[in-house]
Amino acid sequence: MTKSKKRKPLPPRVKRMKRPARLESAKKWIPTYTGKHLLRGYCNHYAVDWRCAAIELELLGIRIDSAYIAKRERTEAELTKQRQTRKEERKSPQNLHWHPFTDAYSAYMAGDFAAIYDSQMREEYSDEWEQHAINEPPANREHVVQVWVGKEANEAD
Repeated sequence: MTKSKKRKPLPPRVKRMKRPARLESAKKWIPTYTGKHLLRGYCNHYAVDWRCAAIELELLGIRIDSAYIAKRERTEAELTKQRQTRKEERKSPQNLHWHPFTDAYSAYMAGDFAAIYDSQMREEYSDEWEQHAINEPPANREHVVQVWVGKEANEAD
């Protein structure tokens, strides 16, 4: 016999309602609301976004300050821009050449020869290497290993 999966309970009924049902329910809920921010409370109680809550409260005859709505719009636009810039920064070419090792020894122990090569080039050529790393695609590991082994052999002589 197979075990039957446990059924998860449904979310609260008010969070599953469609607009007509929410409007009917809100007529009884609004007089009982004791908080300061009706829009925020409506959003939380009925699990809707603030735009939907503003529209529905207007339909119920509750006036919401247009300056407040405009401020919320601006704030949301700014947050969207910030998220977009963070997303672009994560995908920037500079981050393609990032490696988690702080020194050559830890990179060598991990066997990441590309990281060793990159850190040495940064030490020797700093600004020029940064520009090179931004403009070039990530290096082929086999090539970097050959360069590193060749450089090590030259130093031993």
